[in-house]
Amino acid sequence: MQQLLVNKSDIKQTKIVETPSPPLAAGDVRLKIDRFALTANNVTYAVAGDMIGYWKFFPAPDEGWGIVPVWGHAEVIESKCDGIEPSERVYGYFPMAEELVVQPARVRAHAFTDGMAHRSALPSVYNAYVRLAAIPTHDPALEDLQAILYPLFATSYMIYDYLLDNEYFGAEQILLGSASSKTALGVLQLLHDHAAPHPAVIGLTSSRNEAFVKERNICDQVVTYDNISNDVSQVPSVYIDMSGNADVRIAVHTRLGDQLRLSSSVGISHWDKFRPTEGLQGPKPKMFFAPAQIKKRQEEWGASVTQTKTMDAWRDLAIKSESWLTVKEGRGLASARDTYAALVAGTTAPTDGFIVNMA
Repeated sequence: MQQLLVNKSDIKQTKIVETPSPPLAAGDVRLKIDRFALTANNVTYAVAGDMIGYWKFFPAPDEGWGIVPVWGHAEVIESKCDGIEPSERVYGYFPMAEELVVQPARVRAHAFTDGMAHRSALPSVYNAYVRLAAIPTHDPALEDLQAILYPLFATSYMIYDYLLDNEYFGAEQILLGSASSKTALGVLQLLHDHAAPHPAVIGLTSSRNEAFVKERNICDQVVTYDNISNDVSQVPSVYIDMSGNADVRIAVHTRLGDQLRLSSSVGISHWDKFRPTEGLQGPKPKMFFAPAQIKKRQEEWGASVTQTKTMDAWRDLAIKSESWLTVKEGRGLASARDTYAALVAGTTAPTDGFIVNMA
């Protein structure tokens, strides 16, 4: 089978390799990967591969190389697991490859968990596979949007919930960096639709994407990066950083200083502008990890309620995104390599959503 590998020390370098398909042990299932999405989220996976552990999900055959995880759909083509039959379709976390062998554990009617030993210590949200035939609301026509948007908008919802859960940290304004990113747009839309009073919402973006963000009409104010020092009000604030751009983080902290109630890092899509920022004015930035908020809510609300709230949010956001999102489809790992390169280079448009068809 073919796999797309990324150089861990230089994420711009990729290669497609041919590796033997592993045999199935008792209890294993072979999944043929059908379609998967590529977004700026995958760049974050590569940049934070060692820091957060994304390289551990799908070990690469070559030393120094890794496999970037993706979200998508697959079909069971071979099974030695009772209760899971060939032709079943699942949604979940996959390697950029032609197939994946999993060892289903905690098999339920609607889902199972990959019980492979190397994934046992990794966040459970990434190890769960949804059995689509058992989901009454599943719509095959929305699968591409599910692959592109659900992981992003699920994160959007958890950021939004985190802010509500902490009463906006006492802020009078919320700044969203990389406001043209799909995850940021999800947070902005959720705050815009929130009926109760909430802080002013400020979208920070590049001059190139300023018009696009303004056209969404979901921010109280849109500020370009080069105008942060003049146009951002010096009031109690929360900063949600989607890009990891150190220059923007420095500008925000310099402008707001101790008025910052929270500086939270979510993504590293501007990986080439990411660097440690010591000695910042105001609070030390801390990483937001969506699975941690999911786990908290599962303990408080229960897994079913948490899942329902997240699914309802993503469907609403997906429907609203259809007016501006263009799904672009490529075929095979060569296409995936080219799209990944464009995402790493930052040359894609915020209106584009990418699907790789592996059929």
